[in-house]
Amino acid sequence: MNPFTSNDSRFNGTKPEGLFQGNLLRISFFSGLLLLLIIGGSLIAVYALGRGYGFENTEGASGFYGFLREYDYKSRGILAAGLNAVQRREFDSLDTELDRLEKKAEGVESWLSILKRRRQLARLDTRYVQAYRQSARRAALAYPYSEPLAAVAAAALIQDTAITREAETELRRHLPQLSDARFNSLRLGLHVLLGDFKTPQKAVAALPHEFPGKQLSAALWRSILPTAAEAETIAADLAIVRLLRGDAAGAAAEIQAILSGDSGDKDASPPPELVRFAAEYYYDFGDLLRSAELFSHLQDDKALGRQADALWLANYAANARRIWSMLATPRSLYNLALTAETPEEAAGLLERLAALPETAGDPSLQYGLVRYSRLLNAPRAIAILETGKDSFSRLPEKNAIPKKAPLPTEALIDLEILRRRTEIGETGRLIAETWLLLGRYPEAEALYRWGAWFFDLQRNYGETALLLRNAARHSFSGQWILIHNALQQARDGNLDEAESLFTSIPIVSGEWSVAANLGRILETRRAPVRALEQYEAALAAIMGTGEAAGGNRYNSDDLRKQESASRIQLRIAHCLKSLGRIDESRRALEYALDLNPENLDARLELHRLE
Repeated sequence: MNPFTSNDSRFNGTKPEGLFQGNLLRISFFSGLLLLLIIGGSLIAVYALGRGYGFENTEGASGFYGFLREYDYKSRGILAAGLNAVQRREFDSLDTELDRLEKKAEGVESWLSILKRRRQLARLDTRYVQAYRQSARRAALAYPYSEPLAAVAAAALIQDTAITREAETELRRHLPQLSDARFNSLRLGLHVLLGDFKTPQKAVAALPHEFPGKQLSAALWRSILPTAAEAETIAADLAIVRLLRGDAAGAAAEIQAILSGDSGDKDASPPPELVRFAAEYYYDFGDLLRSAELFSHLQDDKALGRQADALWLANYAANARRIWSMLATPRSLYNLALTAETPEEAAGLLERLAALPETAGDPSLQYGLVRYSRLLNAPRAIAILETGKDSFSRLPEKNAIPKKAPLPTEALIDLEILRRRTEIGETGRLIAETWLLLGRYPEAEALYRWGAWFFDLQRNYGETALLLRNAARHSFSGQWILIHNALQQARDGNLDEAESLFTSIPIVSGEWSVAANLGRILETRRAPVRALEQYEAALAAIMGTGEAAGGNRYNSDDLRKQESASRIQLRIAHCLKSLGRIDESRRALEYALDLNPENLDARLELHRLE
C-alpha cells in the first residue's frame, strides 16, 4: 500500500488546507458574535446607568432638548398628584435635575429654557427663588453680551426682595445691556426702583445720554408705576433731565405729549401738579401767554398770582395789576408797589403791606419793608428797619446759612441798615460794622460781595484785600472775586494781568461792570477802538435789563441803571472824540444827559464841544 494514499472518507480527495480554512471561519464567526454580545451588553448597562440619573450619554442639542422633555414629563406627573408634603419633597428631585441640565447647557437658548423651568419651580415653592437667582446670575456671567439673559438676571434679582447695595451694583451692570426696545419697560422699572428719578440731577448722572427715547410714553409710565400721580411726577422729572442737558425742545415735546393726553384716555385731564409744572416751564422758556393760560386752569391763589406775573412780563400790565389787586396778598401788594406809577402810590401800597401780619415762608413783608425804607431819609429808614426787624421771627441759628443759598431776610435787613448808615455815619465805624456783619453771617457770600464793593467805594483797598483772602478761605467762587482781583491788579499798574482777568470773565445778562472796566483799561492803554467796543457791550448789558415791561412805571432800580448808562455814554463820547468823530461824540453826550440830567461831567464836556 502506498503510504501516501488512504481510503478514509474524511479526505475524499480534499486537500488539508481547506479543512484549516473552514475551522478559521467558524472561529471568526463565534468570536464576532461573542464580541457583539459584550459590546451590546455594555451599551445597555451604560444606558441603564444613565437612565438612573435622568440622562442619556448623548451629546448635542437634540439630546439636551430630549432631556428637557423628560424633565417636563416628570414635572407634570408631580403636579398632577396635587400639592402636598410628598410632592414638595419631589420638587427637590426637579431642582437636582435642573442643576444637572445646567452642565449640559450649550448656548443662550439652552440657558433660557432652564431658567424658564427654574422660574416655574420658584413660583410653586419659594424655597427655590434663591436657586433661580443664582442660576440666572451664572447664565449672565457665562454669556455677558446676551440681552435676554441680562434681562432675566435683572428680573430675578428684584423678585420679592429688597434691593441691597450688592444687588444695586449688579443691576447697574445689567442696565447698559438692555438697549433693545422690547426691554424698555424693564429698563424703566429698574431705574425707578434704583431711585434714579428722585431728583433730576440724579437722573442726569445715572441715565445714559439718549434716555428717555420717544417710545417711553405716558402710557408706558402708567403701566410700570403703581399710580398715575407717580407716573406724571417721573414724566416731569424726565423733562427736567432734558432741560439740564440743554434739550429745551425735547422737554417741550415731553410736556406737550402728556398735556395732550398720551395716556390713552381722551377724557382724562392731566393732574394739577403736571399742569403747574408745564406752566412754570413755559414761564421760564419764553411762552408767557401759554404759561398764563395753563395757570388759569388751576384754582388756587398761588396759580392766580403766577398768571399775573406771566401777563406782566408779556406786556399785559393792566391785566396783571387787576389780578394782583384782587388777591391782596403780601406778594401781590409787593408787586403792585414795585410796578406803581408814582413814588406816592408805591409808598401807600408798601404801608399797607407793612400793616399785614407776617406770613410763614413768604418774605414779601420783609422785602416790602426794605423797599419802603428806601423812600425815606436815612434816620427814619434806619428806625423803621430796626423796629420792623424786631417784629419778625428770628432764625433758629443765624449762622446756619448754606453756601449759595439766597440771603436770609434778617441778613438782608441788617445789610440795609448798614447801607443807610453809610449815608450819615463815620467811615471807620462803618468799616468795623461791616466786619461785624460778616461775622454774624460768615457763610453768606452776598454780604462779602457787598463788603468788597463798599471797601472799594471808600478807597480802603487794604480791607478789600483782607476780605478777598477771607472769601478764599470760605471757598467762595463768585464772579465778583475775579472782578475785584482784576481791579486790584489794575490799581497796582499790572494792566496785562488785569486785562487777562477781565477777558476771562464772561459777560452774563445784567452784568455790565466787566466790560466797562475792561474798556477803561483799554482806554488807558490808548486803544479807543477796542475800548469803544467794550463800552457798547456794557451799555447793551445795562439797557437789556432796564425798564420793566408794561410801560414807564416808577422803579428806583431802573433809575440807577439809567445813571450807570449815562456814565458809560460819557466814556463812549471820550473814545469818539479821540478818534476825531466829534459829531458822534456830541450825540453821545446829549444821550447821556437824556438818561441822567444830573450828569454834570457830561454837561461840561458838551459845553467844551460847542
